[in-house]
Amino acid sequence: MFDPLKSWSVGPFTLSIEMLVLLLAVGVGYAAMNLYLNRMKVKEREEVLDAVMVSIVIGVILYKFWPFIQQPGLLTEPRNLLFYAGGPFAFLVSSFGGIIYFLIQGIRKKWSHHAWDSASVATVSALVVSTLSIKKYGVISPFTMGYQLDDIVYHPVNLYESWLFIFVLLGALILVPAKKKFGRSVFIIIGISVSLYLVSPFGV
Repeated sequence: MFDPLKSWSVGPFTLSIEMLVLLLAVGVGYAAMNLYLNRMKVKEREEVLDAVMVSIVIGVILYKFWPFIQQPGLLTEPRNLLFYAGGPFAFLVSSFGGIIYFLIQGIRKKWSHHAWDSASVATVSALVVSTLSIKKYGVISPFTMGYQLDDIVYHPVNLYESWLFIFVLLGALILVPAKKKFGRSVFIIIGISVSLYLVSPFGV
């Protein structure tokens, strides 16, 4: 697991661990969706995967140019295009943009419930990867196990989240029949919401 503020410099570029983990999580989510669509023999598989790729591109573009949307003055110096990316609410905005495009395509083309379930499986799979990769410090813990900083132990919130997300994913795949329309999607959405609620008392 990595500290969220960790980054590497490669020439003039700075790569943040958050960005790298985000790309890894997206890759795992895409692979999980592809596998699920294949298993369910979804006829619109290629159409769904194409929409995901476009959604990812939209998200990446929004994430990259978010600083310039917030501060247009940065565009006066072309070199800033190399150094700036992300910022406050960048992840939320980029995710929202990609999700909106995906939803519009799915509704317009009337995808089957298996396609929507594959998106839910992909989402929780990506969450498992991201929460297992980046440390999230919680409140001070009375236990000896956790993240230690300046001789103080903090709750490893990301580990709590990751294990709960794993249970949600397994529960959806094992307990909910694939033929039940939107059953797995509903299970995953509720499971993620409950997991975040359960972990919230330990967060900062």
